[in-house]
Amino acid sequence: MVDSRSLWPDDITYRAVPTPIVVLREQAALLGPMTKNILQADVWTRASEDGTRIVHTFALVAPALDNYTYPLFDASHDPVRVYPVLLAPADEQPWEVSDEEGLRRSLGLILRSPRTRDAIVALLAQSQAVAV
Repeated sequence: MVDSRSLWPDDITYRAVPTPIVVLREQAALLGPMTKNILQADVWTRASEDGTRIVHTFALVAPALDNYTYPLFDASHDPVRVYPVLLAPADEQPWEVSDEEGLRRSLGLILRSPRTRDAIVALLAQSQAVAV
């Protein structure tokens, strides 16, 4: 029952929306098993410097290399609207996606890109070399 003194909306509810952070963490969780946990992926979140956006950084992590971290891209959005999302891969022009489907499609392009593949191969090789 809502307190009769409350000026808040009566219909505040949580809706299960696949937010960008959920999609990013889902993809991050898949890398470890694919590499026998030699590499991992991590996502961390912060506010933009001017405080107008939420920024999620997606990075490769090599535990055997003293947790060396290689950022692949940033995904940012307005704090009160989860879409559109601005994707900004390192050394590339950022682009905007308007919904979850566009985010998943764009993540596929980034995660399957030659730059990402090269980074994974190099970090795997170096990680395995120090483990010997």
